[in-house]
Amino acid sequence: MAKLTFVGGIHPYDGKDMSKDKPIKAVLPKGDLVYPLSQHIGAPATPIVAKGDRVLTGQKIAEASGFVSAPIYATVSGTVKAIEPRRVVTGDNVMSIIIENDGEYEEVEYSPVESADRLSKEEIIERVKEAGVVGMRRRFSYLYQAFAERAGKNRLCHRQLCGVRALPHFGLQENAGGAGEAGGGNENHAAALR
Repeated sequence: MAKLTFVGGIHPYDGKDMSKDKPIKAVLPKGDLVYPLSQHIGAPATPIVAKGDRVLTGQKIAEASGFVSAPIYATVSGTVKAIEPRRVVTGDNVMSIIIENDGEYEEVEYSPVESADRLSKEEIIERVKEAGVVGMRRRFSYLYQAFAERAGKNRLCHRQLCGVRALPHFGLQENAGGAGEAGGGNENHAAALR
């Protein structure tokens, strides 16, 4: 049994009464999907598809267009219906790719991922950049690739690749051995390097 480290605390109502005992079910997107080309503080992505193109789930549909920029990938298969301005949550009109979902979810063929232990720092940074791995904090979206390149003066820290971790790695704390504090096993690299 775990030893309690403090007494008391706040225990707000979690509102899960209606769902906590229900089985998990997959909910897939339906209808048109809108992919804004500007989703962060950096440069907007550049579309690499055109109206009428057929796209597959996992296919790159927009290319990063600057140092602080990220590529965009389709999450559904279907047809590019339009590339036009659409309003986003900030109230801005942003150029967006609209994909008409065909409901098939046909995927691109993925290449096998080489173990991150065999890749150079530059290869890891390039794969993270190409994957479009970003993290959220406050109102800004931080691009992992930008932080990895800034931290490149020293050794590339393992924590920088753990996309499931929440931002303590941006401090880039180093332990006595000079390597970043481990945030998880090598299995976390695959998501960032796909």
